Amino acid sequence: MDEMFSNGFDEKLINIALDVFLRDFGQFKEADLEKDTFKQFVRELGLNIVLFTQEKSFVKAARFMDWYCVNDPILWVNLETYVIRKENKFSPMSLIAILSHFSSQMEGSRDFYDFIEFQYNSSVFDKCSTHEIITLLYSFY
Repeated sequence: MDEMFSNGFDEKLINIALDVFLRDFGQFKEADLEKDTFKQFVRELGLNIVLFTQEKSFVKAARFMDWYCVNDPILWVNLETYVIRKENKFSPMSLIAILSHFSSQMEGSRDFYDFIEFQYNSSVFDKCSTHEIITLLYSFY
């Protein structure tokens, strides 16, 4: 991880780090989350999220922020902003996944939830399974 910090982060390296954090979620202790390395990674994620181009990067970031209870309002706002701005980049399943992570952490502005409602009313989620629709509705309300 220290090598990544010295060389700088890009979307590919952040995805690798997110994969490790998500894969090893159960192995991290609260003390690990208080270390400077973890905090620096969260800062790097916040700085680089505006440069993401891949749908999976946004989904992984939302999952990471949810699972690790990242309490950085700016990071959540940046993620929200780019999900709304890049709406055509996201599949219905990715939107549902991101929404569920926002909902789990009680994050997201009224604009974000209005955006999801607009997508729902625009038939974006018409081909989703019953389970996905239930997740969407549960997360929305």
